[in-house]
Amino acid sequence: MSLTQNTCLQALLLSPLELAAHLQDRMAKYGFLALSSAIVAFAGLYICSRITINPDRVYRMAMRKLNTSAGILEVMGAPFTGAELRAYVMSGGGITLKNFKPRLRSKCSFLIFPIRGSERKGLVSVEVKKKKARLAFYDMKLLAVDIPMALGPDQRLFLIGDEDEYKVGGGLISELRDPVVKAMAASKEFDDLDQNEEEEDVARELQEAERRHREEIEKLERDGSYGLYICSRITINPDRVYRMAMRKLNTSAGILEVMGAPFTGAELRAYVMSGGGITLKNFKPRLRSKCSFLIFPIRGSERKGLVSVEVKKKKGQYDMKLLAVDIPMALGPDQRLFLIGDEDEYKVGGGLISELRDPVVKAMAASKEFDDLDQNEEEEDVARELQEAERRHREEIEKLERDGS
Repeated sequence: MSLTQNTCLQALLLSPLELAAHLQDRMAKYGFLALSSAIVAFAGLYICSRITINPDRVYRMAMRKLNTSAGILEVMGAPFTGAELRAYVMSGGGITLKNFKPRLRSKCSFLIFPIRGSERKGLVSVEVKKKKARLAFYDMKLLAVDIPMALGPDQRLFLIGDEDEYKVGGGLISELRDPVVKAMAASKEFDDLDQNEEEEDVARELQEAERRHREEIEKLERDGSYGLYICSRITINPDRVYRMAMRKLNTSAGILEVMGAPFTGAELRAYVMSGGGITLKNFKPRLRSKCSFLIFPIRGSERKGLVSVEVKKKKGQYDMKLLAVDIPMALGPDQRLFLIGDEDEYKVGGGLISELRDPVVKAMAASKEFDDLDQNEEEEDVARELQEAERRHREEIEKLERDGS
């Protein structure tokens, strides 16, 4: 007789009270396991939200401040409208040693994007930090708008920060202007490429996509998570693009041979997001493909490199159009290795991906400056907290003395 048969026979021989107690013990055990899993998952999401910067949240913060600034509204005209086109540089994060003590580096994000008022256009520059002392909060160090004027040079208006803050990192934020301007000029080219690719894909994918779409919607409507599903299909997750690129690099024999295994990435990354939204083509609404350009440094055991990535999201799926690595050589020019795409794909948008190199190189060179700024800010925070603690202590002593008299 098998073990399963013995278990079933024992269950049949139990009295009703014993059987109820047995089932109750089993249900309590599995309920505890489910609760433990939920707590671990929630803790992971909470820690991730505290140590990472959400670029979309930074954009929304900047737009709220702009829409409540009387000076900006007067110059540009209300209301403001933003754009899907944005360029980011993420820097900092990770753990570093200072005087033989581990220290968590502040996470820093530089963002630039165009806005349009009823009277003028402008280009917004933002710098945000997530500092060790207040990891759950965003500290906006810079918010400025460059407004082209009919006569004379552009006018730069500061809501937060000043020219000194604008020049942090050797003028890193100004280096992001060229990629954004290139992407704005290349929007027609992106639209034409999207149209050609969609026409090629429609006949092959339409029936299968509709079938999967119906099945997924029916399942998600039953589960109650339809809103999350829609959001995941129309947005690009930069961290997911980074992980996709690293997986492909770590499985490429050619790259591993040249650079040496294993690869390590970096917190420093620069993005340009483009596309998205709805446009009219021949008087018919059409959903524009979302597009992301990403560049970041990697290090092998023998050489360093700079990775360039282009990804599109079509019908909810990630489609990697370009994956290339520029490797500095001891003799001669840099060597560019293509895993996906070619030189023509690298030049899409007037060479937009190459324009992201300068901000990344600037940020790499300015890492020491960022660390020093973090150190100064931490010391200022500690001094403020000590003063506040001393003030509260004095107030408590005075209160206790009054109560005792």
